[in-house]
Amino acid sequence: MACSDTHSQPSPQEIQNLHNAIDSATPERVRALLKHLSTTSPANFAYVQGELILQPGTLKRARLEHGDEDEEDDVAGSDYSDEETDAPARRQRFEICEQCDKEYDVLHNEKRSCQWHTGKLEVDYKRDF
Repeated sequence: MACSDTHSQPSPQEIQNLHNAIDSATPERVRALLKHLSTTSPANFAYVQGELILQPGTLKRARLEHGDEDEEDDVAGSDYSDEETDAPARRQRFEICEQCDKEYDVLHNEKRSCQWHTGKLEVDYKRDF
């Protein structure tokens, strides 16, 4: 059931149908659709960029707001520094943990957040840990 007027609000059923289609789509299809959608208008581009890419200084401000001691000294000379406005690339907001392969929000990943997960561990000789 297509929305008859592009300016009218979709019905709850139309919203549910779209959500179901998104949930059943492959990650590759969702990525392709999101990439295409971000190029169809400046507003779409700004929205997607605002959700996925940090603006310069955002990470440092978030870390200082979380109360990380000595953060000003540590962040300025580290990989976490994001104040360079002329940097070639901005930092992604969501990253994948190298230890558990789960996504995390860098704005909520405090200096002491990184820890080994509990449970039985097996040595990965191929990756040297």
